[in-house]
Amino acid sequence: MASLALVPVLVLTMCRASAPVPSTTPLAVLLTKAKADQTNSDRRNRIQGVSLDIVGEKCVDRLFPVAYAEEQIAIRGSSVVPELIEVLEQTSDFELAGIVCGILAYSDNPKVLSCLCTAQRSGKLRPGAPPLLVNAYLPTAPSSDESPESLCREGNADYGTLVLGCFDRVFNPEVCGARGIFPGIVDARVLRWFNRLYDRDFDEWLAQVAPDALAFREASLEKGWDPVRMQRLAADLYLGEPDGAIAKVYASQADQVACRRLLQAAFDRNSPLPPRQVAGWEDRLHDWYRANRHRFVYDYAKHRFVVDDGHSALP
Repeated sequence: MASLALVPVLVLTMCRASAPVPSTTPLAVLLTKAKADQTNSDRRNRIQGVSLDIVGEKCVDRLFPVAYAEEQIAIRGSSVVPELIEVLEQTSDFELAGIVCGILAYSDNPKVLSCLCTAQRSGKLRPGAPPLLVNAYLPTAPSSDESPESLCREGNADYGTLVLGCFDRVFNPEVCGARGIFPGIVDARVLRWFNRLYDRDFDEWLAQVAPDALAFREASLEKGWDPVRMQRLAADLYLGEPDGAIAKVYASQADQVACRRLLQAAFDRNSPLPPRQVAGWEDRLHDWYRANRHRFVYDYAKHRFVVDDGHSALP
């Protein structure tokens, strides 16, 4: 009965509307929805932590729907980055600034690093907010000093040089205590920046098992966006059917199917689409990185590193 009594209190106290973004442009409308998404996600988490068994999951979905507005913005790719930077420079809204930074952090635009550091240093982000740079704009901190000032100083270097310096620490975790390759799971950083799933070329694998997903990914990359970065949709694969969520992001049914197959091939180990881990893949990945380290070039068209002679030194 105590849990049941909490339900109306939670619903009433959590239904205060967020302040709207003062604009009616398409981007502003989506950002307003993104703020509502964030608020509703927090409410859902609070309900689930207290009395989901009483309220019911379907009821929670109706009360606190999520529009996946951040993903709707992100799939615009490179074209939306200048608008987002302008919004970040002008806003004094902690919540909006955090959302914009979260989207910008997945862009490889060299201007983004300075923009994110400036936002954090100037107090635009909510005090105590977790850093958005590591594992998003960068795979790990580029030095033992993880302050924004340090990131900005090193950010004066070429983007590819900066990211490779980070990966030198990822592949050598003893340096500065950086986290190494995530053992036993898909390392989304390696997939994003090197197109490697375990120790395999992901596109070559997709060409064999899901050519429609490969074509969908290539078309997205041309716009400046890699769908495998949609971690929230990928997480839905483990929580239930993500079709409804994907439909909120992509209007085309063909895109919805291809997106689902792409995320399954990358992250869903219960699906027949992803490659299976073969013993020793971590060592082979390290060998591949060391053998090609001096030949990696960042390709802004593919939004990842390639080997400058077009093929890996190792099979």
